[in-house]
Amino acid sequence: MIYGYVRVSTGKQDGQNQLDGVKKYANEHGLKIDEIIDEEGISGTVEPEKRELGNLLKKLKKGDTLIAGELSRLGRSIFMIFSILDYCTKNGITVITVKDNYVLKDDIAEKDWESVLKGAMDKMYEKAYELKGAVSGEHGVGYAKKEYLQKSLDKESIEIMRGI
Repeated sequence: MIYGYVRVSTGKQDGQNQLDGVKKYANEHGLKIDEIIDEEGISGTVEPEKRELGNLLKKLKKGDTLIAGELSRLGRSIFMIFSILDYCTKNGITVITVKDNYVLKDDIAEKDWESVLKGAMDKMYEKAYELKGAVSGEHGVGYAKKEYLQKSLDKESIEIMRGI
C-alpha cells in the first residue's frame, strides 16, 4: 500500500501545496496512492501516537510506502523524526519526502543517514535564523542557535540518532 501524509499545524495554513506535491511525485514515479492522511491544525510537537500519523504507523506493513511533503511534516524534533524513520526502515517501510528528495528504505547506508541528519538540521537552522535564533512550539525544538546545531552534528550525536 502507498500512503500520502500531509500535515499543517495551524488553521491559517493550507496543506494543498503539500498534497499537490505528494500527488505529483506519485504520478511522476508511476505510484498509485491508496490513501491520503491529511492532518490539519495538528502541531508536529504532538507525539505521533496522539495524531493520525500514529494510527498510520500502526497499520503500515513491510513493503508499504509513506510519501510526505517533507521531513518536518513527520515531527518537529529531530529525535521524533528519526524515531519515526528508524521504525519505518527497520520494518521494511519506504519513506519518501518530496521536498527533501529522500527515498529511505531498509537498506539505507550509514553515509545516507548522516546526509539525512545534516539536511534536517540545516532546515531547523534555517527556521531558527528566520525566527532570530529561537525555535519553539510549532516551529521546532526549543532554542536552536547555530552553535548548538553545529555541536549536534558531532559523531556522538549521530551515534545517538542511530540508536533510537
